[in-house]
Amino acid sequence: MKSWRHAWTRRAAWGLALALLVLGITHRAYFFEGNLHPVLEGEVYRAAQPTAQRLANWTEALGLRAVINLKGNAPVHGAADDGGASANRDADSLAFHPVRISARRLPSPAETQRLIAALDSAPRPLLIHCHGGTDRSGLASAVTLLLEGRSIEEAREQFALAYGYPGRTLGSVLPDFLSRYEGWLTARNQPHTPERFRDWVARDYVVDYYEAELAIEAPAQSLRAGERFSLFVNVTNRSPEAIPMRCNEGAGVRLSLRVEAVGDSDESASAEDAALVRRTPGERRFCDGADELAPGESTRIEASRYRIAQPGRYAWSADLVDEHREHWFQDMGSARARSVLTLR
Repeated sequence: MKSWRHAWTRRAAWGLALALLVLGITHRAYFFEGNLHPVLEGEVYRAAQPTAQRLANWTEALGLRAVINLKGNAPVHGAADDGGASANRDADSLAFHPVRISARRLPSPAETQRLIAALDSAPRPLLIHCHGGTDRSGLASAVTLLLEGRSIEEAREQFALAYGYPGRTLGSVLPDFLSRYEGWLTARNQPHTPERFRDWVARDYVVDYYEAELAIEAPAQSLRAGERFSLFVNVTNRSPEAIPMRCNEGAGVRLSLRVEAVGDSDESASAEDAALVRRTPGERRFCDGADELAPGESTRIEASRYRIAQPGRYAWSADLVDEHREHWFQDMGSARARSVLTLR
């Protein structure tokens, strides 16, 4: 019995070692090479977030001219790297296109259009990257292929284990983007074309059906710096379905209010005004308290206990946010409410 157990343990150990060897060989790009893969050979590549040195190496080897960063910021400055000045000089020669996309939810129509605009305008060869080069890079690579006239099945192959994509095991929803487009084509009995894909994104792609109309009420009396005050925002549900507020449960919809100091012109701020921004409350969120807001129904949400010490002009903007997915109503087509108020 004891020898049988030892033999089984040895076989299991050898099997595990062989599996790890095969995994390392077949996924060497993911584990050892920054998850770098061609999407369109010689034109578009996808990868994990590179260090400055690795980006410099890729720029030289592939002739890169641009980087699309799906995390929404420049990839080199935030990366831990000891590549040195030469790597940073090479990075400075690249055109950076930050396009923020979440790995936890489908991109909004506006985010998708920004991605398409970046793919259209960025000089090639270009690099697409997110953090690990799996979910978001897979989506952007799939969009790249659709814009080139490749099939939906070819685009779907960009979500593969070879790129480190974990599939549904980690709850990724980004492949649903392709399924929605495919369903739209099927309903119209039409084949995919790049022009049809662009039209779908611009006209018919909807992530969710929430839509709301917001208006910030003008204060009944003048506002004074240093004194506490409340603002009120009227919200009307223009969706065909009820909006699940339930914000006290941490998984509903809240009102988001942002405030910043502005100059005499609403379009720009002086240096003094810019300094005031650091002393303003920034973004705050407020709960309606209702369980849901039915279609066509309105509610009045109090944004309470503001206190701004410095007199001046302040711009307030209001939106709703689904806190379960950090999904903004503006991304779904609603317009932010905006008001400029003066504190004496």
